[in-house]
Amino acid sequence: MRSVDANMGQNDSRGIARGSEPHLITEDPRYRTPRRRLFYQVVKFILLPAAILWVSGEATIAADEGAEDPPRPIDEQQQQQFRKTVTAARLAMSRRDPAGGKRHAKAALKLAQTPEEHAEAARLDALAQYLEEFWKTMGRVLGGLMPAQEFNVGSTPLIVVETSPTHVTFRSEGRNRTYALRDLPLPVIEALVLGGFTDNADTKILFATYLTMDAQGDRQAARKLWQELIAQGKDVSDLLPELDVPLVGQVTRPGSPSPSEKPDLPEKSPVAGAELPSDPAELRKAEQLVRERFELDRNLASSASGKLKLAEKLATAAEEAELPAAVRFVMLREARDYALAAGKPAAACEVIDRVAEHFSVDVLEWKIEALEQSAKAARTATGSKETAECALKVAEEAFRARRLDEAERLAAIALATAQRTKSVSLLQKVREAKLEIERAAKTPEKSEKQNRVPRRVTSGK
Repeated sequence: MRSVDANMGQNDSRGIARGSEPHLITEDPRYRTPRRRLFYQVVKFILLPAAILWVSGEATIAADEGAEDPPRPIDEQQQQQFRKTVTAARLAMSRRDPAGGKRHAKAALKLAQTPEEHAEAARLDALAQYLEEFWKTMGRVLGGLMPAQEFNVGSTPLIVVETSPTHVTFRSEGRNRTYALRDLPLPVIEALVLGGFTDNADTKILFATYLTMDAQGDRQAARKLWQELIAQGKDVSDLLPELDVPLVGQVTRPGSPSPSEKPDLPEKSPVAGAELPSDPAELRKAEQLVRERFELDRNLASSASGKLKLAEKLATAAEEAELPAAVRFVMLREARDYALAAGKPAAACEVIDRVAEHFSVDVLEWKIEALEQSAKAARTATGSKETAECALKVAEEAFRARRLDEAERLAAIALATAQRTKSVSLLQKVREAKLEIERAAKTPEKSEKQNRVPRRVTSGK
C-alpha cells in the first residue's frame, strides 16, 4: 500500500511541477474514470454542436417562412379555360343540372391560379351541393303529395291528380297539366317550399340557392333570404358575391307564368361552342389516341355495368383542360355509345348535354337519334321503361321549346316502348302527353319547320 501511495504522490507532484493547471479530463480527479471521460467527450463533440446546428436551422426556417414566395406567372390559356369552366358550371345550375354544376365547379378548382379564382370555384362548388340537396328534397315533397290534395298558387287553386318523386299532374281550370320535377315553374316551387319543406334555416339556404342560380330565379328575393340567414348567425357571407355575377342562361319572361301556361322558352334548343371536328385524318388520329388510352377499360367492358362505367370514365376524361377538340369529341361520342350499349338512355342524354357544352349541335336531334337506337335495342321491360321515361322527358323539352315535330317523334318513341312495359300509369302518362302534343301541333301557333338541316353524328364503333 505504501509503494502505491508513493507512486501516486509522485504522479501528482509531477503534474503540479509542470506549472499548469490540472487538465480537465486527464488530471481532474472527477474525470479520471473512462466512463466519465467518454461522457464529457460526447457532450463536447456531439451534443453541443448538434444543439448549435438545430438552433441555427430553426432560425433559417423561421426566416424562410417569413419571406413571401415570388408570385407564380399566370397561364393565360389555363385562365381562359377556368372562365369557360365556371360559366359551364353556372349554366348547368341554371338549367337545373346540379350534378353538372358540381362537376364543372370541381374542374374549376383544379384550374384556379389566384386566390380570387379559388374563392369563386369553391363558392360554385358549395352552391351546386346546396342545389343538389334542394332538388332531392323537392322530389321527396312531390312523392309525398296525396291525390285530391289542394293548394293555391297565387289565386289559382291546384288539385293533385297523380304524383311521384319525378312527375306531378295538377288539375286547374278544368284541365290537367303534367310537370316533370325539373320543369316546375317558379310559382309552383314557391308553393311547394312553403307547404312541404321544413321551416328552418337549412330550408332558407336551399331555397336561396335555387333563387340565386336558377334561370327562373329571383335574385332580389334571394338576397333578402341570404341577409336573413346572416342576421341569424349563419356563415353564408362567402356565397353573396354570386348575386353580383350576371346569371347565365336566364329565361326572359313577360311575367311569372301561371301553372296552366306553357313556358315561354326559345323555339330552338340552345347551341353553343365550336363546330364539330370534320377532318377525317384528325378524327382517325383522335380515335387511335382514345383507343390506346382506354384499351384496358375497353377489354373489361363486357357487361352492362362495365360499359356504363367506361362511359362515365370517358365523359369525365373529356372535361380535361387543353384537350384537342377532336379528342374531346371522340371521347364524348364513345361515352354516348357505351351508355346506350349499357341500356342507359338517360346517361346517354346526359353525355349529349355535355357535347353541347363544347360543340355547336342540335341537342334534340342527337337525343332523338340516341332514343331511337335505345328503343330498337331494348329487350326487357326494364329497358323499355327507362327508354319510355327518358323519351317522355325529352319530348317535354321539345314541347316547351316549340319543337313540335320533334316532340311528336319523341312521344311516338315513348308510346312504343311504354307499351312493352307493364306500367299502366306510365302508359297513361305517355298517352296524355302525346295527345297534348298532337293538339298543340294542330293549332295555328305550330312552329315552322327549321330551315337548317340538323347535323347528325354517326357512331365511332
